[in-house]
Amino acid sequence: MSEPIPLGRAEDSRLELQAAEALERPETIAHVVVAMLNADGGEIWIGLRTHDGMAVEIQGIPDPRRAAATLRESLVDRLNPSPLPEEVEIETVPHGRGIALLRITVMPRAERKPYALTRSGAWYFPVRVGTSSRAMSREEIFRHTGKDRGVESRLDASIRNVLDEREAARASLRDRMWLCLEPASAITLDLQAPRLEELAANPETSGNRRIGWHFARASRAPRLGKDTLRWEWEEALAVEVRARGGLLFEASLKALHWKGDDHALWPLSVLEYPMSAFRIAKGIYEGTLGIEERVVADLAFFGIRGWTLKSGSPLDPHFFRLVTPIVYPGPDEDLTWTKPLVFELRDVLETPDRCGFRLVRRVYEAFGLRERDMPPEYDRDSGRLLLPD
Repeated sequence: MSEPIPLGRAEDSRLELQAAEALERPETIAHVVVAMLNADGGEIWIGLRTHDGMAVEIQGIPDPRRAAATLRESLVDRLNPSPLPEEVEIETVPHGRGIALLRITVMPRAERKPYALTRSGAWYFPVRVGTSSRAMSREEIFRHTGKDRGVESRLDASIRNVLDEREAARASLRDRMWLCLEPASAITLDLQAPRLEELAANPETSGNRRIGWHFARASRAPRLGKDTLRWEWEEALAVEVRARGGLLFEASLKALHWKGDDHALWPLSVLEYPMSAFRIAKGIYEGTLGIEERVVADLAFFGIRGWTLKSGSPLDPHFFRLVTPIVYPGPDEDLTWTKPLVFELRDVLETPDRCGFRLVRRVYEAFGLRERDMPPEYDRDSGRLLLPD
């Protein structure tokens, strides 16, 4: 059983104490989580003021449920392998009169070590030692990775396939937003099923707007290949469905531009296109996969150097006059990430917009922006993008 709120206790190898402000630096929390996963586990408490490594005051956290959900998503995005619910449990701990803290319980599984922290395209392997952490040695890393883990899991194979798809797209596409989804289970889709064409041609079928920045707008018949079904709208948009369940979505960067400078990404289109893809995926995967299955998703922007993005919403009357655009600061022509995201099918079916939001949040972070800089038209409580039809 977990300990009660550790007021008056000092940090040790299995206890980390953090103030509420730590939630503004999720990468720091992720570092501690990975270090504990590579050691013997432990607990991390957030919402405690400390002095000399000892908890001296309970601060509490505003809106702890939202904070817990956001932190969970951040850890899933930053850790490799993605933590299972039983490995990293985040819960709210009430303390009377509306005050609550967050407790992260870390319980590593030996067969999944070593755990890595992904940052700026690289992997880091910290391990908890006492009240701090150090980098794992080469021998420690190889001791775990050299174990016989048997046949590659379907999830690992799906992640590898998505990364291979991305590299193939990088070699052939320019000035495009590219999104790939692939289930981590063997399925076969009927590419001649009328519902597929309905999902691509009728936005109301997938819950998209009648007019908007989305992929549900086919105006011509698809091309049916041996194992693929593909729609294209001139050079702006494309959707491809694979018989094995993989989905590809492409949009030219010009399709993501609406007003302003020629190379300005329109914030609402950056939000809506990925969310519309997950809405279509919901219609395709519903009834074909078990609710506990997983879906791998990867987003990339090819040829994005020189493009800009603004914080806030273009529906704000001060948007054009006061908000300064940020030029993509990355060192490469392309914006990609080391690790795709993994979603539970349950999330894709119940809150597809929230799944798309997690991908888009990465884009804002790549431009040096925070989640609070994203358009408020995405409602964090309901997990839905609310735009006029």
